[in-house]
Amino acid sequence: MQRVRSAVHDTLSQLGIEGHSTPDWFFPSAAKYGAHPRRGGLFVHSLLWFERPTRLEGVGGSKPGSSCFACRCSRRWASNAPSSCAASEARCQAALFKDGCWWLDYTRLRVLASKA
Repeated sequence: MQRVRSAVHDTLSQLGIEGHSTPDWFFPSAAKYGAHPRRGGLFVHSLLWFERPTRLEGVGGSKPGSSCFACRCSRRWASNAPSSCAASEARCQAALFKDGCWWLDYTRLRVLASKA
């Protein structure tokens, strides 16, 4: 989702829409995420990071901009929604539109930990 989030942020900034905020999702690195269980007194046995591209469902795949409009940032730019959505999608298209479908750039972290 980082590409979509960045595209929305850049689009709003370019349109001069002030006071916007993109979703505050937590996208930690593997090292940063691995520190959380240790701080809680757990021993990390393994931590796996891998890419998990996710196809958006629907005819040709839903567009990534529609994912953004479900977020609280959409309230700030409702009057510019069509042009903002189109501009955000254009920023993502080269990286996220493949084989006639939109794919979100998800990654996954899996941790195996136990009490130390």
